[in-house]
Amino acid sequence: MGPQSSGKSTLLNKLFQTDFRMMDARDGRTQTTEGIWIAKGTGIEPFTIAIDVEGSDSGERGQDGTTFEKQSALFALAIADIVIINMWCHDIGREHAANRPLLKAVFEAMIHLFRSRKTTLLFVIRDQTKVVF
Repeated sequence: MGPQSSGKSTLLNKLFQTDFRMMDARDGRTQTTEGIWIAKGTGIEPFTIAIDVEGSDSGERGQDGTTFEKQSALFALAIADIVIINMWCHDIGREHAANRPLLKAVFEAMIHLFRSRKTTLLFVIRDQTKVVF
């Protein structure tokens, strides 16, 4: 899970040797992954499935976006053993940029629907820059 054009597909391809379509920055930052894509990890035991979801702030989805974001996030949390949440460093602490409302809604639903299910959340913080004082 994570914002559009934040490198989710690239990260999954590197970690699991999958072949999800990746954005070409020369074509501009646009939506690459539409909907939910599933691939088998290559050379990984035990059998591993990777799920790539579209960006959580997809402008292309329009008014339907928030509903799809919640549904896809809940789907991922319901079936996955590990959910990777990809975040930009500069978005941490920002109300909407870090998808806080989406995460809050999904976590509340998880508490009510899947009390006995344990899912590991792995937060990947990307593009941290060195701060000089």
